[in-house]
Amino acid sequence: MSTVTTTNYFRALLSLQTRTPLHAGILGGDRIIDRPIHREINTQLPMVSSNALKGALREQDIATKDNAGKLFGSDNDDNTNDDKPRGGKPGLLFFTDARLLLFPVRSKAGGWAWITSPRVLKKFREEARLAGVLPESPDIDAFYKTFDNAINDDQAVYAGQQLEIGSKVMLYRHAFSIDKRLLEQKLDVEKWQKAMPLPQDLPALSQRLVILSDENFREMTSLYTEVITRNKITDSTGAVSGEALFTEEYLPADSLLYALAASIPGKTQEDICGKINTGISRIQLAGNATLGKGLCRIAWHFPKTQKVT
Repeated sequence: MSTVTTTNYFRALLSLQTRTPLHAGILGGDRIIDRPIHREINTQLPMVSSNALKGALREQDIATKDNAGKLFGSDNDDNTNDDKPRGGKPGLLFFTDARLLLFPVRSKAGGWAWITSPRVLKKFREEARLAGVLPESPDIDAFYKTFDNAINDDQAVYAGQQLEIGSKVMLYRHAFSIDKRLLEQKLDVEKWQKAMPLPQDLPALSQRLVILSDENFREMTSLYTEVITRNKITDSTGAVSGEALFTEEYLPADSLLYALAASIPGKTQEDICGKINTGISRIQLAGNATLGKGLCRIAWHFPKTQKVT
C-alpha cells in the first residue's frame, strides 16, 4: 500500500514520451544541419530546456482554474504606485531541463529497440531520489550495481530475446555482442520498470531495452535523430524564398524524457498538488505545432513509499 511522504516542499518527477517527432531547437546550426536540436553542453545528449517545458505546461492548462499565475509566475505584481518599479511575481514551481532516458533506434530483429547507457540510468536514479519517488529495494540496488563495471564498446547489455540474432543485437548497421550480466545475476528488467517512475504501459520494455556504453549511446543519439528538409515560402509571393531549402533536426517519436519539478521551500505536497491538473495526459512541446510535431504523453510521479516484490 502506497503512502504519501511529507516534506517541507513539493517535489515530483515528470515523464514525457514523444508521440510525434519533437524539435526543441536552438539558434544557429552547423555545416550539416541548419536548425539542430538542443543538447547538453557536456554530454551532447538531446534535451528540452526548462523554460520551453515550463512555458508549454503553463499554456496548456496544467494549472487548475485561476492557479496558473501562482504556479508559474506572473508578469505583474500588486504594486499600484507609479513611483515604484513594477516587476513580476515568481511562481511556486521550478523545473529542471528534460533529460533523455530512452532513445528509439531501428533493430534488424524485432523492429526497433530502446537504447540507454549506465550514466543516463544512474542520473535518472539520482533525479528520482531527489523527487522522492525511488523506493528502497535490494533488487533495484543490485540492478544498478551491475553497471559499476564498464560496458565494452563492442558489447550491449541485453536481457531479452526479441532483438537477438545469434549472440548479437544489430542496431541500424551496428552489431554488438550481447553482454548477459543481467541474466547471469537473475535481475529482472520488468521489476526495475515497475519500481522506477516510468509509464507502466511501455510496450515490451524488457524485450526492447538495450544498454550501451556511454560513448556509443552519445554517438547513436547524434547519428540517428530525424533530419527533415523543408522549403521556406515567401508570404507575399507564395514562392520559395532565396533561402530555399533548410534542414531541421527532431528527436524521434517514442523517445522518453524526464524532468524534476519542485517548489520553493515551505510549499508542501498538499499546497501544490491541488493546483495541478493531473488529468491532462497530452501536451504539445517545442516548435512546429501546426505541423503536428512535439505531441507528448506526460505523467506526474509523486513521492510515495512502495514495497517492491
